[in-house]
Amino acid sequence: MTQEIPLKVSVIIPAYNIENYIARAIECVLAQTYPASEIIVVDDGSTDNTANIVKQFPETVQYIYQDNQGAGIARNRGIEAAQHDWIAFLDGDDEWLNNFLELHVDLLKRNPHLKWSSSNLYSYRKEDDRKSIKCSTKLLKKLLNGKDYFDDFYDAYRFDAMGNSNSMMIHHSCFKKVGLFGKIPSGEDADMWNRIALSYPQIGFICEPISVYHLQRPGSTMNEIDYKKQFDATADNVARVIELAKNTDRFGPVERCMKNRIQRLIRGYLFRHEHAIYVKDLNRRFKTILPPGYRLLINLLATFPRSTELILMTISKTLRILPMYHTVKRPPRK
Repeated sequence: MTQEIPLKVSVIIPAYNIENYIARAIECVLAQTYPASEIIVVDDGSTDNTANIVKQFPETVQYIYQDNQGAGIARNRGIEAAQHDWIAFLDGDDEWLNNFLELHVDLLKRNPHLKWSSSNLYSYRKEDDRKSIKCSTKLLKKLLNGKDYFDDFYDAYRFDAMGNSNSMMIHHSCFKKVGLFGKIPSGEDADMWNRIALSYPQIGFICEPISVYHLQRPGSTMNEIDYKKQFDATADNVARVIELAKNTDRFGPVERCMKNRIQRLIRGYLFRHEHAIYVKDLNRRFKTILPPGYRLLINLLATFPRSTELILMTISKTLRILPMYHTVKRPPRK
């Protein structure tokens, strides 16, 4: 009888000035019901006590230091140091539930053709002690229709069913094919998922939330976000994947997904009159994928931003027929 070969997982934890959280992240990996084969903490130039806390753990927790270059470059350093086929990322101020690795490994064993998988997650806001689920499990099960995976990442993306960096498990060969994380101002993780999806459209997905994304931790630099920087990074990311998908058989699903993404961003910005300039910029920049009638309406609404904001807020609160998108109002904290 052939003995089953276990999947070996390298866990990469980027860390920057998170002395109050890094122990929690490492401990939740050590507590997994399916053990990680190695844990690599990449210290991205911390100036607090992060390094000393990491070094108190057993030698099985590998510590690597680099000058501050951002989370994407820290993940790259971890990928280069990883010794095993499967890579899982966990930001040093977030956490996994203790069955995270077990559920991913079980799914990947059942579907050996898959090169990556993701999962649902919780978002947690400490200031009001509120935990919310990223995507409805009922919706996810309906979308998956009895399968363990989506046939196309971009169909999942349209419904926010793609997780985040803390929910992914990715085969090492994906990075050899599409390259490492780019050094871009923001959204380097979304850029990576887009590049992988163009080559490997099928992605495993676990409906239950098995990781916790901590929003707006005290001291986070993203609590005082540069909206213009975030806007530019998001728009650039969308434009980049559209360009990559051109002249490929992936352009159709990419275009549908990115049109949905841009329209959602526009709706979010319309709720704040001071960001009307972003609406017009998106409308102009992505005119090739937005319907002409839609663009005309949006230009009209953005021309009178204060009135538009008041009307949309009133409609949303009284009739509840327009979704309140918090893309601008509630940004991620990192």
